[in-house]
Amino acid sequence: MLHKTNKTMVYWYFKNDTFQYTSTNVKFSAPKDFVIIESEEEPDLTKTYALVDGKITVTGDAPTLTTEQRTEVQWAEVRAKRNKLLTESDWTQLGDVPKETKELWESYRQELRDVTNQADPYNIKWPVPPQ
Repeated sequence: MLHKTNKTMVYWYFKNDTFQYTSTNVKFSAPKDFVIIESEEEPDLTKTYALVDGKITVTGDAPTLTTEQRTEVQWAEVRAKRNKLLTESDWTQLGDVPKETKELWESYRQELRDVTNQADPYNIKWPVPPQ
């Protein structure tokens, strides 16, 4: 099953019709033998996918992950959310933004960068953006 996102573009990368990986909001260059599909759908990490007749298709259940692998997947999700929040607040650091506004947001943005220093990816304490 695919999950709808909030105006996020997901790029799905396939090689020989076999799913390889996704990227969110950034389209990376890929080798010539890759097919890149743009979608607003994110993969369900419990499923496997293939490209069938040019469409993203669920082909089965993903193998069961070890605890360590699940933790790595969770860290990847934390980093993806963190990157999205940083991207959404990039405007606060532009040259035409007042110094006071920049300063308010600088600490928030640093706290976002530091979330991966926390011990437990399942219990992240997310910083609150300035009002």
